[in-house]
Amino acid sequence: MPGENYDEKALTANMQRAVQRCKETATQMVGMHGRADPGLLDSVKVAYPSDPNATYPLREFASVGTRDGALLVTCYDKDMVKHVERAIHLANLGLTPQTMGSGDEGILKIPIPRPTAETRTQLLKDVNRICENARVSIRAARHTAQKQIKRDTDSKIVGTSEAAKEQKKMDEEAKARQKEVEDFYNGLKRKIESERDT
Repeated sequence: MPGENYDEKALTANMQRAVQRCKETATQMVGMHGRADPGLLDSVKVAYPSDPNATYPLREFASVGTRDGALLVTCYDKDMVKHVERAIHLANLGLTPQTMGSGDEGILKIPIPRPTAETRTQLLKDVNRICENARVSIRAARHTAQKQIKRDTDSKIVGTSEAAKEQKKMDEEAKARQKEVEDFYNGLKRKIESERDT
């Protein structure tokens, strides 16, 4: 309706984005747990020596591959090895790059630690935190909807029966999204816990 504050499509889209972001982030985190995956270094930014204030993606300075359960970072310019190594340390990924050979080859080897009970417990906490952020976003969207519907009712833009229908629809949407996040979390939790048996 013209002048209506309540925007169902925008609020529903916010909830869907929160769920999608949660799924993508948590799935990537669990998928890379204990595996040598070049995507692990996607967040690494390297400072260029001539311009230390600017940072660039690692892939502009090196290629990343895997071999024998470790990541191999091959620098295009062997003079960049120190800078790439420093950038990996600064990324706080819990990885320790090691220079291979004499260092003249420009290759860093990054062993990927095997998962332990402690790392699985921490991973579960991290996944729970990500899912909780999605739950908070869903609740915030529902709360925003409640305020918008109340404003519309107070302004006499919509009647109380229409407002009740809109509120019920938004509550059902929020409940469905919360269940989606909960089911997703429980599935990941089972996957992480089943790794203990292997």
